[in-house]
Amino acid sequence: MAKQISFLKFTGKLGDVVGYKFNNKYFVRKQADFSEIDRANSPNYKRARKINSEFSMTVKDSKLFRITFRDIIEKIDSHNFHGNLNGKFITMLIKDTVNEMGKRRAFHSDFEEIHHMEIGEKNKFSNAFIGDIDFNMDEDEGVYKISFKNVHFSKYLYTSKVTNSCRLMVSLAKIDFEKEDFSVDMAFSEFLPIKNQENSTFHHEDEFANFELELKLNPKVEGKLFAILGIEYSSLINGYRDFTYGHCGMIKSRF
Repeated sequence: MAKQISFLKFTGKLGDVVGYKFNNKYFVRKQADFSEIDRANSPNYKRARKINSEFSMTVKDSKLFRITFRDIIEKIDSHNFHGNLNGKFITMLIKDTVNEMGKRRAFHSDFEEIHHMEIGEKNKFSNAFIGDIDFNMDEDEGVYKISFKNVHFSKYLYTSKVTNSCRLMVSLAKIDFEKEDFSVDMAFSEFLPIKNQENSTFHHEDEFANFELELKLNPKVEGKLFAILGIEYSSLINGYRDFTYGHCGMIKSRF
């Protein structure tokens, strides 16, 4: 390695010479005589190859999750969701203590990292939704019924000024990460009015809404069951409905 002392300064590669900057000083060195074939076979890079393999598969698993739920994720429009989800999957990968390095997979965990994970730029599902949720499953037939009881919505959130109603979105899926297969279905509730802020906590009993959504999945698909619960805001003016800002959602991995 050589240290430059003249006015000639450069970074990058020049033939077999590499220039770089470190601590505000410029250095040059000869490029290592080490090919990608050597990197793929050298014992010194055995651990790195295992980590790279796991990382590649983990990003692939995260992408499969996003593809499965792309319809509802696009509605919520969360710009940071992809990176946050990748981080959660990597954390789950590290927690896999059953398999040796190089064979660890995120889906070997209990998915605690993404259970109740919020989706949305400004709003939170847990702040907006008020009510009870009950799942009734017939996995042999692939029929899943989700009951929402005593439902109403808070308006403590960021929405358009004209927002006066919203509805629940539910996307349910079974994902087989090993076979890279999935089955997904999506359903919507009826639109419900958003209460005034001063009345968003206390309501009369007859103001509560109750409804049941039915979703169907392919019973032949094996794997882990997930759901994304979301809220879609809208305005209804003179009989015309327009969707507004403030969509939010939450992942559920346990039922």
